[in-house]
Amino acid sequence: MSGETLQHVSDWVSNAEPVDISAAYATWTQLTRELTARIEERFALERDASVQPWESFTGNGQATGSIKAYVGTEVDWYVDSYIHNPDVSFCNLHVTAWLGPQVRVPHFGFAVACFPDPWAFCDLLPRADLVREPEYFERYYAPRNDAWVKLRAENPQLKWFTSLDGFVRATLSPTAFCYSGPDEARTYDLVRDYAHGQLDLWFGYLDDAEPVPAEEQEALAAADLAMRKNVAERDPANVMAVRYFGADVEPELVKSLWGADRTLPRPGVTG
Repeated sequence: MSGETLQHVSDWVSNAEPVDISAAYATWTQLTRELTARIEERFALERDASVQPWESFTGNGQATGSIKAYVGTEVDWYVDSYIHNPDVSFCNLHVTAWLGPQVRVPHFGFAVACFPDPWAFCDLLPRADLVREPEYFERYYAPRNDAWVKLRAENPQLKWFTSLDGFVRATLSPTAFCYSGPDEARTYDLVRDYAHGQLDLWFGYLDDAEPVPAEEQEALAAADLAMRKNVAERDPANVMAVRYFGADVEPELVKSLWGADRTLPRPGVTG
């Protein structure tokens, strides 16, 4: 590999020369639409009213954003969101599906961005301690290890993104995709293929999932909610929302990402 990115997102954006990211933003938007279409076809989902005020919002200059959140009988909280500010060559788009406690399959997390370099993250978020429960690792992560190593070895043009925040680093699974790359078709094609491949894998895990006993579901749902809340609230990139939309708006956006004011019941025995 050609190296790594070792800086805060806010510094990365601030120190970069502004460039035209319109083509990159259009490509990332198309990819997220492909993934959301597949997720929404797979699950029966209902929009949660608590997030509707943030379906479309604006900030400084050309800054815009959107958060849509859904709930289903199998899905605890599914978020489709973006922030876009062409004034500073910045965009960040998220597709994250947090499952209900009826299964222990990892959650699906995906994000793409321009900082202004194209950047992408894709991971299956663990719902168990992989060291204490190696069988969970063997089931969901060991099968992807060789492919993860191969991708790193065969793509020296990519730069691994190493967050300066230790908490963020702790959230990554052993097979997370977290790279920036050159602004070229090869980067976008690689991310598209990888994201769809991970979604295929995730759907397969769901097809083969064993049910969680009813007496264990409440504890699993509580652990899921704590993880989702902590990841949303402790994300150092939240400073970008403060910068573009204001300190009074940012807490509301973060609450929407983890479902603080949800109106629909949670799935499973807690629903």
